[in-house]
Amino acid sequence: MIDDERARWMRERPAAQVWLLDGVPPARDFDEVAVAAGLEPLGRAWVEVDPERAEGLLTGLLRTGLAYGDELMPEGRARWLASEFIRSCGTYGARYGTNTVGTPGENGASWTPATSHDVDAGVVLLGRAGSACYWVAEDV
Repeated sequence: MIDDERARWMRERPAAQVWLLDGVPPARDFDEVAVAAGLEPLGRAWVEVDPERAEGLLTGLLRTGLAYGDELMPEGRARWLASEFIRSCGTYGARYGTNTVGTPGENGASWTPATSHDVDAGVVLLGRAGSACYWVAEDV
């Protein structure tokens, strides 16, 4: 579980909406956590990634705007927050799911929407110690 100050920094990321669900009991699948956070379930559209990819994706989401690629947070802070979040539910046997193929903002990146906003992305974490979700949505 991440502490209140880190959670505040993550929630304050400029966006149309930010979802942060942390410290909830272990879940059986990504959809269970997404629905608990208030997102649409993605079913078979989930892209399972390794912890390094999940951390890199979170760093990018915290640091850079989805719609316009503007810098929102210094890279060092974004990396630190992403690392803390990825480890918040334990790493042994953890699974990480996202809705994106490629990195948002990269040429050729694509995503399956989990919200009604123009663009959204995030990571759902399934750990033995708990589950978590960080998701952001922006409108163009």
